[in-house]
Amino acid sequence: MPFKALLFFGFFILAIWAYRSSLNRLFWISNFIASALLVFPFFAITLYFKNFRLLIVYHALYLYFLILIRDIIKNLENYKGDWVTSYRTLPIVFGHTTTKIFLTVLILVTYWPIYCLIHSGLGLMVNYYYWSVIFLGFVVLLLWWGSTQKTYLWLYNLLKAQILLGVLGIYFMYK
Repeated sequence: MPFKALLFFGFFILAIWAYRSSLNRLFWISNFIASALLVFPFFAITLYFKNFRLLIVYHALYLYFLILIRDIIKNLENYKGDWVTSYRTLPIVFGHTTTKIFLTVLILVTYWPIYCLIHSGLGLMVNYYYWSVIFLGFVVLLLWWGSTQKTYLWLYNLLKAQILLGVLGIYFMYK
């Protein structure tokens, strides 16, 4: 195994340990760090293969925002449990309405990498990003219409399915 790969692996394990030991209870930063840790291997592969293209950054940003939105929706779903265990999440500190406003803004920010990816010539995968525009609009509507734990669970699972579709759609990138 090359030295760079070992160095990356060591850093990644250290980051996961730091997150699990102390950072996961910190307010506000825990969602950002958890999402970054999930996207970090995406950049590691880019570094390993020395493929530094802006297109990869747009894909990673889109994935990062989608994972971050999913994590915050999971916080909305687990509101009661987080309150009982004294986790300081966005819904606990700011309330449901402010968290929904933050999520709506985050979804609007997600449209920027989608716009960049649609105009990058991705073959058939461009259809996935057109679908993402409609899908994220649907997520905003469901987010504001529903306020039950079941609605948040549906949103969480729909976002997981969207991420899976994106991974499967990589096959169609240049076809």
